[in-house]
Amino acid sequence: MKKESDKTGKYLFQKGNDSRRNLEGRPKGTLGFKTIFEQAVKKIAKEKDLKECEIEVDLVIKAISAARGGNYQYHKDLFDRVYGKAKESIEHSGSVDSEIEIGQETKELFKEFLSYRKTKI
Repeated sequence: MKKESDKTGKYLFQKGNDSRRNLEGRPKGTLGFKTIFEQAVKKIAKEKDLKECEIEVDLVIKAISAARGGNYQYHKDLFDRVYGKAKESIEHSGSVDSEIEIGQETKELFKEFLSYRKTKI
């Protein structure tokens, strides 16, 4: 990938110095999506005189309905942001057992470490 430079020939971005980055992070007191979601559920539940879990069930039903109608992104975004992203399993078809070459010095250090561990356990 070619790096962009300005008219003087210097690169626009220096390593470790990117003006687009927010080094301060999110300002204190700013609420995350999950907190805002929980507050919205509480507010709706109070206004409609329902339990919070009933509102969440209604939202899940709406998400599933939207997904079945072709809007899977609504379902995915809601669940990822509120309940956390689902774990993805990765299938490996190659061989796992392979020889690793280590030097004599590393072998000796490892033996020393193992003998040290035996005395501490």
